[in-house]
Amino acid sequence: MKPWLSGPFMPDRAEVKKLLMTISSSDTHFIKLIHWSDSSNIFLVEYKGQERILKVFHENEDRGMADDGRRDLDRYRSEARAYVNLKKSGLCDRGIVPKLYGFIESLDPKSFERELHSFLRDKHFPNAILLEYLPGASSMNYSKYSEGRMNIAIESIQQIHELAFVQHLDTYTKNILLVPGPPERVLWTDFDITVSFKDRSELTAEDKESMDFELEIVKSLGELLAEDHKLGWPKESRGFGESVHRM
Repeated sequence: MKPWLSGPFMPDRAEVKKLLMTISSSDTHFIKLIHWSDSSNIFLVEYKGQERILKVFHENEDRGMADDGRRDLDRYRSEARAYVNLKKSGLCDRGIVPKLYGFIESLDPKSFERELHSFLRDKHFPNAILLEYLPGASSMNYSKYSEGRMNIAIESIQQIHELAFVQHLDTYTKNILLVPGPPERVLWTDFDITVSFKDRSELTAEDKESMDFELEIVKSLGELLAEDHKLGWPKESRGFGESVHRM
């Protein structure tokens, strides 16, 4: 397994270790592949009789930190740190991000060879995160836009900043999920390129300014969606991101 980097932007490794778990073929059944990319595969699984999302990360060369020294380029470490903060802050329980059930590290792909065959040639065993499954979830777009939904998304990103000390850095519509109710839920998802801080004392004036700028981006996104919704079609080159159900 790749080493766990330490630094001012990273929760203690002990916080992640508290949430480590294991899975096996006796308690986990893969139902289907939902999404795949060069960095991870996302599966719908049944774990101990309950439907869950399993996000499995490819682990090859460790690229360490970004040039700014703030963001970990390993997507599993980045998302694990974010979910440690999101869970501790209570935002998972509030329902504005998916619930976290645990982390699985150094998962032997041969344990699920048929489903994890694409991980067999990786340099390291994959790591994974077990998350809440959201039946019927779809990404926000111009046709699904409403002022009320967007206001929830804006308030939620503020709470992610102010309570969990996480900067998302990928605030596209594809990462705002709408889950039918009642009650309907509006959630932020996909935290694998985030920057997470241990607590408020770690935030510099520059960090706060960066989070404020991200909030303004989300507000602007809402304005563009409102315009497209009124027109009844999306203007070209909005850069909203693909509409796929991701975690």
